[in-house]
Amino acid sequence: MKKTTIVSCIIFLSLLAAGGYYVFQPEIKPREILSSIRSLFETKEETRNRRIREAMECKPDKPLSRGERYALAMKEYWRRWVKWHWSADEWLENNMDDPPPKGIYTIVFNKNMCGLERDWLGHPKFMRTDSCYPFRLDGYPTLEALLKKQPEFVSKRGNSDFAYMVRKNLGGIKYDPNGEGFLQQPDYYNRPSGFGVLKTDDWYVHFYAEDCCTMRSYQEFVAYLKQKYPMDWQSWRSDIPIRIKENAEYLTIKYTYAPSKIDDDTSEGGESETRTFLVNPCGELVDF
Repeated sequence: MKKTTIVSCIIFLSLLAAGGYYVFQPEIKPREILSSIRSLFETKEETRNRRIREAMECKPDKPLSRGERYALAMKEYWRRWVKWHWSADEWLENNMDDPPPKGIYTIVFNKNMCGLERDWLGHPKFMRTDSCYPFRLDGYPTLEALLKKQPEFVSKRGNSDFAYMVRKNLGGIKYDPNGEGFLQQPDYYNRPSGFGVLKTDDWYVHFYAEDCCTMRSYQEFVAYLKQKYPMDWQSWRSDIPIRIKENAEYLTIKYTYAPSKIDDDTSEGGESETRTFLVNPCGELVDF
């Protein structure tokens, strides 16, 4: 059999399998399936650079302002964090050494905390509780202000009472990123929002201060890197083509662990983590 015929058969079977996968995983976009097929014939670096390039070539139906791109990107960030609970739950269910007994739809650690419910195919359906959504905290724009009111987050039920505690003690307002509206408004891209945000991360609690999330141009981001990493800022992702870096915007998100004692896990808090994403012209997050 000729080599071209073999390759054609592989591509055909891959497309057939992808089509079937799409039927059972409708949240996966067709272009993502095709991209996965292409990656079979590329190196990891080629795949990564192609996906970044393709994402940055996105063209919105109408031009978006910088603030609009920021608001859309932040909404996607919160959507990812809410969706993460489903993926984490599946991983635990498949990898725990001694998982609890499970019925046909039993969830592992998120069953009581998030109240995850799936449809008959196992797809995410809805959450019965609000504890895994982000909460807006008016009046608590900084970690210092939060800790004066709530020095520690304590729960004996795996954060399942998080929503009740945040509403009662802090007047928190739930934000559903799959609904209408934005948590971070367009004009917050380069200034403090005036409020803090709390979000659970399984047995931990993350706090986002009023200045947590900033979107910068390439020039602004380079200035930020020079200030934060004066000795090695030039080595930052030198493998990404300069034309992509110069035309991108950079969303930097920082959160801090709040002091907590969830079940048997105790965290003194205070540690911070920072993540940076590229933002394309459509206001979508681009991992790199």
